[in-house]
Amino acid sequence: MRIFYRYRILLFLALLVACTLQELQLGEELEKKGDWDGAVAAYRAAVKKEPFDKELEKKFRHAKTRAAEQHFAQGREWLKKNQIAEALQEFEIALGLDPEKPEHHAALNDAWRLRSARQTLLDAKQMEGLGRFDEALGLYETAVELDPSLTEAVEGITRVVQQQQETQTICESTEPVTLRFQNTRLKQVFEILARTANIDILFDKDVRDDLVTIFTKDTPFNEALNLILSTNQLFAKRVGPDRLLIIPDTKQKREQYDELQIRTFYLSNAKAKDMANLLRTILETKRVYVNEPLNTVVIRDEPDKIGLAEQIILANDRQDAEVLFDVEVLEVNRTKTQNLGLN
Repeated sequence: MRIFYRYRILLFLALLVACTLQELQLGEELEKKGDWDGAVAAYRAAVKKEPFDKELEKKFRHAKTRAAEQHFAQGREWLKKNQIAEALQEFEIALGLDPEKPEHHAALNDAWRLRSARQTLLDAKQMEGLGRFDEALGLYETAVELDPSLTEAVEGITRVVQQQQETQTICESTEPVTLRFQNTRLKQVFEILARTANIDILFDKDVRDDLVTIFTKDTPFNEALNLILSTNQLFAKRVGPDRLLIIPDTKQKREQYDELQIRTFYLSNAKAKDMANLLRTILETKRVYVNEPLNTVVIRDEPDKIGLAEQIILANDRQDAEVLFDVEVLEVNRTKTQNLGLN
C-alpha cells in the first residue's frame, strides 16, 4: 500500500514538472513572437506551480517589463491620435505590469489631465448652450489650463467673451430716460420701464409693491434701472434675451437664484470616497457625489466653491510617500574574533 502511495506522489510530481515545462516552453515561444502579454500569462501560470524557481521568476519579471514597454509605447501612439480613453487603458496596464517606472506614473497622470480637460470642455459647451456665459467662460479657462493645446477651448473663450459683450446691457436702447415718479407703486414704475425699453419684467413672489419716489433726467436706461434696484434692496436676473426677473436682495434669495455649477474631477491617486469626505468637511457642502468605478468626484455648487475644491484636490491627489531602507545583514562569529592576534 505504501508503494502505491509513493507511486501516486511521484506521478503527481512528474505531471507538475511536465506542466511547468510546457508553460515555460510556451512562454519562450511567445517571447520569440513578440507576444509579451501571452508570455506574461504563461510565466505567471508556471510561477504559481514553481514559486521558488529563481530562473523562472527572472523570466517572468523580464516578460512583465517588456510587456509594460509595449503598452506604454501603444499608449503614446493613442495620445498622438488624440484617443485619450485608449491611451489611459494602455498606461494603466503598463503601470500595473511595471509600477517602478516613473514615466509610467507621469504618462498616466498626463492622460487623466487631458481627459479632465475634454470633460471640462464638454461642460463649458453645455453651460454656453444654456446661456450661462460666466460659468462657461470659467470652464473654458480651466480646460485651457489643463491642456493649452485645446484649440476648441480657446475658441470658446473668444466666443463667450463676445457674447457677454453683446448681452452686457439690459436692452439695446441707448436713449436716455427721464423718470418723474412721486408716491408711485414700485411695480407700476417697473411696468413703465419695461414698455420704454421693450422688455419683459417679472417679479419674485416676495417683491413688495411699496410706494416710491424718484426723479432722474436724461439717465441711461441701465443706470436708471440700477438706481431703482439699489434704493429698494432688489437685484435683477436675466432669464431670457429680453426678460428680467426682479428679486429681493437677501442672502436667502441670492442662494436660491445663484447659478450652480457642476464639475467632475478625475482622481489619479486618492480614493474618491476619501476625497469627497475631505471636500464636504472643508467646503461645508453636501453637494458632493462619488463615482467609485471611475474614481471620480462630482461637485454641484457655486463657482467660488468649485474653484476651492479644485485647489484642494490638486493639493491632495498625490501618490503615497514611500521610504526605502537599504539593509545589509552581517553575521558575526565572536569565537573567531577572540582568536585573532599573535601567538
